[in-house]
Amino acid sequence: MNDQSPETPAQPLQQPDPDAPRAAKSAKSKRAEGPPVEPTLTAYFGKDVVQPGPFIRAVRSAKIHRFMDDDIKAASSLAPETDPIGSRLLALAAMPTLPKAVERWIWPEIQAFLQTRVPAAFEPFDADADVTFRRIHREVSPTLDASDQQRRQQGETLLLISLAWLGTQRSLDIVSTLDTLRDTFPGTEDSIRDVVRKGLVSGKFSEVKRTAAVATFIGHALKEARASLDMERQRRAAVEDRLGEAKAQISDLTAQNEVLSQERGRLASELEAAKRRLEESQQHAGHDIVELRSQQTLLLKRRIAPLLSDAVDALEIEPPVPHIAIKRLKSAIGTIEETTR
Repeated sequence: MNDQSPETPAQPLQQPDPDAPRAAKSAKSKRAEGPPVEPTLTAYFGKDVVQPGPFIRAVRSAKIHRFMDDDIKAASSLAPETDPIGSRLLALAAMPTLPKAVERWIWPEIQAFLQTRVPAAFEPFDADADVTFRRIHREVSPTLDASDQQRRQQGETLLLISLAWLGTQRSLDIVSTLDTLRDTFPGTEDSIRDVVRKGLVSGKFSEVKRTAAVATFIGHALKEARASLDMERQRRAAVEDRLGEAKAQISDLTAQNEVLSQERGRLASELEAAKRRLEESQQHAGHDIVELRSQQTLLLKRRIAPLLSDAVDALEIEPPVPHIAIKRLKSAIGTIEETTR
């Protein structure tokens, strides 16, 4: 008799549950999300740290379009204690997309935050984003290499918040901003090349794309700068040509002016000489007139008057002697004709 234990009956093969991976993923997602987040600013700036991602999802799920005034006021009271340097504010502003309620609230809040931290960087009615950023950068740059870690983190946060605000809500010029930041973070050529190399070999496609995007942007900026430089050179050459023509015209006009000045001097000399001649002729004419009058007076008194007197006497005597009067008158007329020849 064989003592064989009875065979264990074969277990049926279990079919894989198609919902099992989805359920496991859902359970993992719930564990990662943690406890539910209240969609209020008071909760985000509360004593317990709330990550921006869950807070954004909570606001979207609640379909909040605008935060309540009491909530904003309470969060403003909590923020100086729970977020003194603005790191929570920066984390929220750096999210890729924001719900409408957060969008309406955060940018005015960031502007007010920066105005209280760097008031010297803001001027009334200043609409130039590049000027505002340079002022903010000038104010916070001394803290970026400070030995005190908290002071350095505060400066870095202010710089990043200003970039987030001006880069998305204002027309911040990227080229001038990069030029400003280049002076803030100087480095040797080897260290800069090492940073770029790390971005390429990081194993993250997003880092490679970001590095390539920066290179593309800088390449376009260099092309635009070269084109602008060429245009500036052309304008400068055109201005120099016009300047040369203007100088030639000035030289010609100067020569003409010299000739005209000499001609004016000559004409002035001739005019002066003519004036002198006129004065001399007037003086001579005056003398001649005086002399002529003297001669006429002498003629009338010494020669004409006696003849006329004799003619009158010849007519007045009794008997009159007309032929003598006529003779005297003819003699007077002859004397006058002789004088006027």
